[in-house]
Amino acid sequence: MMQVTGFIPSEAQEPILYDEHRIETITGGIQSGKSTMLAVKLASQFWLGDLYWIIGPDYEQCRREFGYLIEIFQALNLIKPGSYSFPSHDQCVMKLPGGITVETKSAKYPDRIAGRSCDGIILCEPGQMPYEIMQRSLERLVAKDGWLMMAGTLEVSSDWFADKFKEYQNPGNPDGGISFPMPTWSNTALFPGGRTDPKIVQLEASLGPDRFQERCAGIPLKPRSLVFPEFKSIMHVGDVRIDQNEPVYIGVDPGYFPSVYAVVFLQFIEDEIYVFDEIFVQHTGSEQIISMVAKKPYFSKIVGGAIDVGSTQHHGGQPDYLIWTKPDKNLAWPGIPLKARQIKPLNDAINRIRTFLRPHPLTGRPQIHISGRCRGLLSEFGACKPPEGIDGGGAWKMKRDARGEILLPERPEEEHCHAAKALIYAVVDRYGLAGSDRAGIQVSSGVY
Repeated sequence: MMQVTGFIPSEAQEPILYDEHRIETITGGIQSGKSTMLAVKLASQFWLGDLYWIIGPDYEQCRREFGYLIEIFQALNLIKPGSYSFPSHDQCVMKLPGGITVETKSAKYPDRIAGRSCDGIILCEPGQMPYEIMQRSLERLVAKDGWLMMAGTLEVSSDWFADKFKEYQNPGNPDGGISFPMPTWSNTALFPGGRTDPKIVQLEASLGPDRFQERCAGIPLKPRSLVFPEFKSIMHVGDVRIDQNEPVYIGVDPGYFPSVYAVVFLQFIEDEIYVFDEIFVQHTGSEQIISMVAKKPYFSKIVGGAIDVGSTQHHGGQPDYLIWTKPDKNLAWPGIPLKARQIKPLNDAINRIRTFLRPHPLTGRPQIHISGRCRGLLSEFGACKPPEGIDGGGAWKMKRDARGEILLPERPEEEHCHAAKALIYAVVDRYGLAGSDRAGIQVSSGVY
């Protein structure tokens, strides 16, 4: 096949193409040739099955791999124009001899990643998708013992994709996976000088050592100064959904223009915390947020929660606390009983969350579970990029000095913490600060 297509694998691509592990993770640098290599990998073994999927964050980000497949199979005289569809903004489908099908899928529609069993799945830019997509892919592959190949550029070094890369560096990992870095300079067609190519040297100087290591070398950095270093996507994130038999609580961090306004929706079940939904928006006031909350299908199950104590103060109008807790006929709002508690020191509240993030000594499982759909909260935990439409954003970190060392005593930054603080308010209201009794606190209206 390579003789017909003219593709010559680079030194970094050869071990990936010929590896026989069922699960492969490739952290590729920008312009490293990931898309070409993925297409060649699928084309080199397509006749061994009858259904293959290429999944991207959206349909657009599957097109390059699908386009390369068209070129390969045309060169092999296996497809003609009528045997494939290649629309610009929708699903692409290819029919090969023998009833073999290759389809693209979008992670924006996770419910469609279901149904038929696959022989092989490619995840393009998995760092831009929730962990749920990998889980759904494995479910589609289990019946046929199919293969999974995940390849993309690192978005942040603490997301689930980076976690899997590091996990698969260990030959004894439970998934039986393997991981490969594929640096930018391994694409010698673009960078004939390799690591010392002038373009690479210039890029390193422009990006700085940390970003260069992630975006070009494909090596995850060790997260530094995160407020919640115990958080791991593969442990704490999943397909968390509402339990219809349990009440719902909320945590609220009002955003004052132009800051983020965050609401988290959670349930406390047998001393475990399940965060199943969020509101995470900018340039929005309490009345608009309340309207969004009232339209939630589970609104009638909300029995209380907690809000930032600053919401009890006047900011040129009615305090946000009153807007949330008092009935308002004009808004058709019944009011929700919320607590507004002065939390000092904040580190005790942070440590309360950390006690739930750590595996329980008896079960070995963490006690906090977050839906992959809660992208705002997860971005502040350092697990992904902020949702679209959010200006700035990022991970919540500890303050550092000019040398990058964490200041003592530990003090968190005052940015990128809106959803995280909303979670803190709700959890501290329920369980108290770290070091206090873990008995539940009755939820009722009032400021204390």
